Amino acid sequence: AGDALNILKDQGVNSVRLRIWHTPQGDWNNLPKTIIMAQHVKEAGLHFLLDIHYSDWWADPGSQTPPTAWDGLTVGQMTDSVYAYTSSLLTDMQSASVLPDMVQIGNEIGCGMLWPQGAICGSNNTPQQWQNLAGFLNAGGQAVHDAGGDSIQIMIHDYRGGDASGA
Repeated sequence: AGDALNILKDQGVNSVRLRIWHTPQGDWNNLPKTIIMAQHVKEAGLHFLLDIHYSDWWADPGSQTPPTAWDGLTVGQMTDSVYAYTSSLLTDMQSASVLPDMVQIGNEIGCGMLWPQGAICGSNNTPQQWQNLAGFLNAGGQAVHDAGGDSIQIMIHDYRGGDASGA
């Protein structure tokens, strides 16, 4: 019996990944709850990885739906939104003294993110689609860098993990 994070830490866990959704329908995976959990993670002395889904719900290999708030945006506007949203998250986290140690730009993005603008598989495997995806990733990465310099690492999550040729 005891605090779950301390029990996990005592058993060798050293890092916690917290996901965040843009505008979730329920009271979970949102900024206030993520900050509360990040405070517990930091208090336990654990590494904190923030997983930004850039969606209102699960972003995974079968679904990379942009936040509803971004409906109708052009690729340029969406790129700007990725930067602004990432920057806003990190500003709020810095204010709460819980800047992440690492930020994951997107979740399981093997076929891209923010579909259809950033989709890159199948008929979307075009130079323009790759350029769109690169713009989204660079915008998120720049926001992370602007918030924390070199103190925050950046991670890209391809769902194919151990499949080197697929990844």
